[in-house]
Amino acid sequence: MTSKRRIGAEASETRARIIEAAEQVIRDKGYAATSSRRVATWAGLKPSLVHYYFPTTDDLFLAVFKRGAEQSDAMIERALSSDDPVRALWRFFSDTSRTSLSLEFMAFALHRETIRQQIALHIDAMRNRQALVIEQALGSRLAEVGAPSGLSVILAGIGRAMVMEGALGIQTGHAEARATIGAWLDRLLGPPVTEVDPEPQRCWTLVQSAADPEQQGRIARSHEWSVGDLLIWDNTGTMHRAEPYDKDCGRLMHRTKLQGEEPFE
Repeated sequence: MTSKRRIGAEASETRARIIEAAEQVIRDKGYAATSSRRVATWAGLKPSLVHYYFPTTDDLFLAVFKRGAEQSDAMIERALSSDDPVRALWRFFSDTSRTSLSLEFMAFALHRETIRQQIALHIDAMRNRQALVIEQALGSRLAEVGAPSGLSVILAGIGRAMVMEGALGIQTGHAEARATIGAWLDRLLGPPVTEVDPEPQRCWTLVQSAADPEQQGRIARSHEWSVGDLLIWDNTGTMHRAEPYDKDCGRLMHRTKLQGEEPFE
């Protein structure tokens, strides 16, 4: 009688490290060049450890996909829970920050039935969730667009087409498509409402608290980037760091120095 092969615990930090390394290899080298040895080198581990946690390459790819799916689900849930869920969903679909990884998994799924099934199940589940929220958001206006799942497919399809073309360096018609979708959503939903904090004193209190030495390390902000975001911070009073992101996502950083401020490097 053969004993069942031992597999590393899912909660292990080493396992998470391997998954993160595999994701970076897939982004940089492509799925076809992703091997356990290359992932191990990237993670600074022995290849045998990769096999201990992931007996097959498909097991590793599936873990990377599930990690990415969980992150996407969280972003979609934030969009659907916002005050303007339909526009927020469109911004998510047309966001190019996950381009390279998404394209690699779509290509890989054509050759791996297990991955294809997982992608299909994930998309079906999230589309049903999106349709439910779209129906609630539109109410009587739903008659103008038909089935809510159809609207989800339209927004996802156009967004995905621009994402895939953008990865190939194609931009022709993209700005026009974004403008068309934006104008159509304005007619359907009305002009977007700019949120203004009704309690400016609360904002000032937060600023004062952040400057309090006793609060050092207790107040932090984490930002999830999406298309059109602008973030400004003061280097002289803010500690900041950036998590790894797709180099092809189009993010730009500008630094402005003010005359007379204290020198820094």
